[in-house]
Amino acid sequence: MKLSHSLIAAFLYSAILIGGFLAGADAWVLGLFVLSAAYSTWRNRRRRSQAQTFWGLVWKLRHAAADERAKLMDELEPSTLRAQVERVLARDGSDERSGDIEQFPFPQGLRRQATLLYWSMWALALGLLAASAFSAAPLVFRVFGIVIAAICALMALWASKREVLLQSVVEITPFRISELLPDGVIRTLSWNNYLELRNEPARSRLVLSAGPTDEGIPLDYRRMGFTRLVDRVRTYGRFPT
Repeated sequence: MKLSHSLIAAFLYSAILIGGFLAGADAWVLGLFVLSAAYSTWRNRRRRSQAQTFWGLVWKLRHAAADERAKLMDELEPSTLRAQVERVLARDGSDERSGDIEQFPFPQGLRRQATLLYWSMWALALGLLAASAFSAAPLVFRVFGIVIAAICALMALWASKREVLLQSVVEITPFRISELLPDGVIRTLSWNNYLELRNEPARSRLVLSAGPTDEGIPLDYRRMGFTRLVDRVRTYGRFPT
């Protein structure tokens, strides 16, 4: 499941608004909150366009291999933009090589986002449950608050699973490819076997498998050094012609 930032933001605004209503906030306070949220959205339209350009550049560099990333950074102008991008990438980690072993993690920035979403959703869920329990609002509104709290809890669980996924690492050697999961589970495919590589753009990933019934190893587009990851798979892998 993929959730856009806009959808998550809209849900957060709605949940806070409902919580304020159940807590007995004055109508003018709720109205002011709605107006300020709408004004903030309108005012930030241009900034969103600039942010999309900036993050598009960041993702281009994230996809590049570590050595190519350093070269692209040196060519980036102006210097203020280069400094901003460097600050983001410095906190992301990197794909790593040690001899013939290469590892491709997710950017740490994605893990921080998942952690923030997890705690935000749990805070909203607990806040809405408390407001619904002690509110003097009609029963139908209190039940609605409980339903929204349950949705927040489900989103927190989704964020928790996403956080675990983002801790996984794809490791490649000249002999095999493995997905190293944080619970110690390792999925491995040998380059000695014929493999299938299919694209799943709706899930932002490629899947490398031993056949149609094999769960395979997902190669997420968002992994650091994704371009080199795909290059290594095509270099080492044996695919039916």
